[in-house]
Amino acid sequence: MIGFVRRHPFLVAVPLALVTNTILLVVIVTGVRLVTAIRDPADGPVPFTVVEGPGKVASAEYTDDSLPISARLDDVTAIRVTYWSTDATTGQPTVVSGLVVTGPEPDDGQTRPVVAFAHGTTGIDEPCAPSVAAGMYGLGELAHGLVKAGFVVALPDYQGLGSPGVHPYLDARTAGMNVIDSVRALRAVLPYASEEWVAYGGSQGGGAVLAAAMAAPEYGRGLTMLGAAAMVPAADIAGVVTKSQDGTITGDQQLMLQWIVEAWSRRDPAVRLDDYRRGPAVAAWDTLSACAGPAVAGRAKAAEALGPRDVGPGTPESAFALGEVLAGYAVPVVETPVPMYILYGGRDTFIDSEWTAAFVERACAVGDSVTVEFQEDRGHGDVDAAALLPWISARFAGEPVSSTCSER
Repeated sequence: MIGFVRRHPFLVAVPLALVTNTILLVVIVTGVRLVTAIRDPADGPVPFTVVEGPGKVASAEYTDDSLPISARLDDVTAIRVTYWSTDATTGQPTVVSGLVVTGPEPDDGQTRPVVAFAHGTTGIDEPCAPSVAAGMYGLGELAHGLVKAGFVVALPDYQGLGSPGVHPYLDARTAGMNVIDSVRALRAVLPYASEEWVAYGGSQGGGAVLAAAMAAPEYGRGLTMLGAAAMVPAADIAGVVTKSQDGTITGDQQLMLQWIVEAWSRRDPAVRLDDYRRGPAVAAWDTLSACAGPAVAGRAKAAEALGPRDVGPGTPESAFALGEVLAGYAVPVVETPVPMYILYGGRDTFIDSEWTAAFVERACAVGDSVTVEFQEDRGHGDVDAAALLPWISARFAGEPVSSTCSER
């Protein structure tokens, strides 16, 4: 999970700029760069079309603190929206927040293609959402580049981030629905947005866009999803349970697991945290859970004090319960017409490459189109994504997809 390192809890992969046909992938791994914003007198409510069902917009207003100066000088505008989506576990409707980013309106009759970007881990608390964070963890730069390339952009926060509720951390199915509904919300706000769209995301967001691809034929009806590009995706992480039991879990995975357990306990009062924590993890639990505020300063030190078995299930029963939850969070593998591009590394300390390879095998087995780029010498935050933008552009151009499933 990009940028989610032991000394800083943020995990965001961001292409920093798009210059003609070149994408420069910049990964924030040690901190969050704050971008100075400019006050815009146009701040205020934005009109939108009211459409019932998932994606229905509850509110929309211009925001003046989400984009860098360079974007505002290019007449790029950010709109913060709240919209209805669905909790995949309960099936209940939820209100989710996010951003819509666009440039000047096109001429009458013209449309703009849509890219939905699904972010990596930023935390599990409401204030951790990119749409309410100063500088958006750098995502303003990403949106600016995509708008300059001719797209309009949806940036969902995910359930429980930026809006009231509990964030089901690494529940790819719920995040996938949030991504689909962010496109519906964008189209309600921007009447010139096309129904054709591509999803693009990294790490937590990588799992989200793959889940969106699987859900698109049914849940995404009314939209035309042309592709899902996923970097180092958290598609199925159930293997972390066994690693926590046998002591082979990495430090990065241990912090990931701590957030999983804490977020799960907020949804399910029956979860006993002491079944999943020992030693220094008990006293430092709240510090380890933080993404903002004074506690963040102590998170690195608390993480360094953890032993290999201080976070994770302590009994066979608690291991089974956690495994069941993570199996439910995984991207469901079904036959889908949406082509997928998956980029991952052999030295990933967050998402084991074997987990991603197993997901690809399952997707290929049901007949899905998967283009795989495996970089054996790369990790989680240093994969080379040079081929990603051309792949996305090719989907909008209607070019044929070269699935690598036949090579496996």
